[in-house]
Amino acid sequence: MAFDIALLILFFILFGLILFRDEIRSFFKERAEEKREEKEEAGKAPADRRVEEHRPTPPETKPQEKHAEPKRAEEKPPRQTLPPKEEIPVSKPEPPKERVETAEKRETKTVRTIPEETKAATAKVETAKKIPQKEYADFDNSRLLAMGLSQKDADEFVLELIEQIDEFIPQIEAAIEAGDYRQVERLSHSLKGSATNLGTGGVADQLIDFNTYCKKGEDKETILNYLNSLKSYQAKLKTQYT
Repeated sequence: MAFDIALLILFFILFGLILFRDEIRSFFKERAEEKREEKEEAGKAPADRRVEEHRPTPPETKPQEKHAEPKRAEEKPPRQTLPPKEEIPVSKPEPPKERVETAEKRETKTVRTIPEETKAATAKVETAKKIPQKEYADFDNSRLLAMGLSQKDADEFVLELIEQIDEFIPQIEAAIEAGDYRQVERLSHSLKGSATNLGTGGVADQLIDFNTYCKKGEDKETILNYLNSLKSYQAKLKTQYT
């Protein structure tokens, strides 16, 4: 019985050795390395001590003490107090009388400046009012008679001119109100051509001046003056040929 137990214990020991053989091997290996390192350290220690013993010790150097110079107190000069200044009354010089008078005159004067646009507008109105009212001779259609037409045929052409002027006057008025002065120039040019082809004087000469102004001028009041003159000579033409 005891022999069996001993065999069983031995079996367990062998089984443990086989199972933990790597751990056991590494354990003994570490122990061997530790012993070897201890021996190497033990052999080096005396040699290091000998070298340290033979090293010369450098002489001790004492730090040089810096002598601190005593600070000199900055000597400030004593402040000199000046005596208080005496206030001297200053009298302002009186301006000359002439300058004072001119200054007063400037203050009383009121300068009125007129803008340039207002000046231009007033200049246009003044020029429109200064246009001379021409007196034209009665309309004469003898040119048609010289061309071989009879008096009756020549008068019929004048009647057609009267109808054309009556038709164009409302168109000219509408163009003036719209500010389309180029249209006024075109209409007056057409009437001028018709009137000058038939004769001279009266509406023919008036339309020449009317159209000449409309080519460059654009003053509304002046154009209305020319239109009123055309209406008056149109009325004279009607009384002459109807």
